[in-house]
Amino acid sequence: MAGSISITEGAGAAFGFWRRSCFRVAAPLVLTGLLSAGAMFALLARDFSRAGPFLLAELAAALMAQGALFRIARAQRQPGDPSLSPGFGGFQWGWLEWRLLAVVLLRGLVFGLLGALFLIVLAALYTGLAAAEARSGFAVAAQAHWRPSLDPMGWTVVSLAGLAGTAGLCWVWLRLYLALPATVALGRVQVLSTWGLTQGRAWRILGAVVLVLLPGIGVAVTARVGREALALGGWGSGRLPMGIYSLIIGLDHAFLMLPLSVGLMTHLYDRLGPEDAGVS
Repeated sequence: MAGSISITEGAGAAFGFWRRSCFRVAAPLVLTGLLSAGAMFALLARDFSRAGPFLLAELAAALMAQGALFRIARAQRQPGDPSLSPGFGGFQWGWLEWRLLAVVLLRGLVFGLLGALFLIVLAALYTGLAAAEARSGFAVAAQAHWRPSLDPMGWTVVSLAGLAGTAGLCWVWLRLYLALPATVALGRVQVLSTWGLTQGRAWRILGAVVLVLLPGIGVAVTARVGREALALGGWGSGRLPMGIYSLIIGLDHAFLMLPLSVGLMTHLYDRLGPEDAGVS
């Protein structure tokens, strides 16, 4: 097991993988981008009944694209393995995609439980501080329909607790960052078992993630600034500007962020994971 990682080396590997693989699986990436754009458009229009199906379809397309990208990444290390073919145009759904879906669901369950616990603690802190500040305790809070106000010091405490909880969730996300490549390499679902691989390396992983995603973030910020500029001129609230903005964000997610993330995750797992990992 190689125990060191470099932020710049990881970014270089991710961009190199993007150049080699992105257009080999263009079809599922285009599908992912279009479905992501549809979901974004529905959310911006507050049409939540349509956003749900778009999000589910986008998840399936993104998993298919990720599966093809991971197969390409592993094929470079295991040439000649027929199980590592990305399929016709990148379209394929097999055991690998099912395992990736299981990882997404299990990781979502972990973050859902941690997020719920965090919100309960934050709500208890808020209510307790409000009750302590009120002369009549919980009676005043109840009369305010459980929406008591806090003084500036109370809001500072609650805000700091919120930031600490958010940072904690981000740290857990970094510690489980290698769940997908580990699942691909070992041929079985891996989530909590990857915790030890990132021990002492979470902040370097964060640096590599930020560096790799900077182009995608730049595109998203530019699109948002352009949309706001059109809104100031009276052109940003129509369906056409909203649709163009959604399409840019969707394709940005599909063609930049998704392949770059797969390239980075694969590189980091190759550096930190067991040397005899294969695909089944």
